[in-house]
Amino acid sequence: VHLGVIIQDSDEGVKLLGTLDNSSAEQAGLLKNDIIVALDNEPVETKFDLTYLISLKKPGDKGTAEVLRDGERLVFDVTYQARDLVE
Repeated sequence: VHLGVIIQDSDEGVKLLGTLDNSSAEQAGLLKNDIIVALDNEPVETKFDLTYLISLKKPGDKGTAEVLRDGERLVFDVTYQARDLVE
């Protein structure tokens, strides 16, 4: 599965540089410049943390993403989708 985000590490968590069209992240309401600080109540401090936690999911799994947006903590419901593999 994938969340469908372009990310970079930040001092506060993992910053979203963008979301892919029709991705799990976009459908959940995540936006560019949001900072992911937790996934399913598990802390996210680095890109590795986020990637690892997403790797534990299966298509159709539901969870939450906690983000900082303009200094405010927000929680979004996420439904994970299968990654479309292009050959």
